[in-house]
Amino acid sequence: MNTFASSASRAPSLLRIAWLESRNEFLSKWRTPIFALPTLLFPVVFYLMFAVLMNRGSASAATYLLATYGVFGVMVAAMFGFGVTVSMERSQGLLRLKRALPMPSGAYLFAKTGMAMVFVLMITLCMMLVAIILAKVSLTPVQGMLLIAINLLGTLPFAALGLYIGTLSSANGSPAILNMVMLPMAFLSGL
Repeated sequence: MNTFASSASRAPSLLRIAWLESRNEFLSKWRTPIFALPTLLFPVVFYLMFAVLMNRGSASAATYLLATYGVFGVMVAAMFGFGVTVSMERSQGLLRLKRALPMPSGAYLFAKTGMAMVFVLMITLCMMLVAIILAKVSLTPVQGMLLIAINLLGTLPFAALGLYIGTLSSANGSPAILNMVMLPMAFLSGL
């Protein structure tokens, strides 16, 4: 009886709840090849094609393309990680279930943001590895850390845009709407 009383009186840790929700969200997306593979591979493959294969050895162009394709990776991970999944979870009734659970209301958004940031970190590190090894880009450790920090912070506005589109559109329409919003932004940004 004492063990039940002591565990029932102890309040759950908000940090632990956020960590578990984030971990489960990441594992869910990691185990979904239709999300994980394009999200991780498209920016890296585009960088490989344009900065390494078609570049003709210009280190300044490869450095510029590292930054622009990094932003493209941020846009893909954040907007699709939020937009499509929120609209799908809303149409399946999962958001209604999440509201009924005794979970802090911000844990859902924290988990989605954390998942997008982990994918952005993986994209950025893969692109930096390709840039340093194959494109002969020279980055100082400070420049590398700044690029990672900017890409991680850049996740926030694109995640907010994806969340907005995901809450307004249907599960079937959200990928098309996100593409119509994201691709012109990518091309206008110098991609």
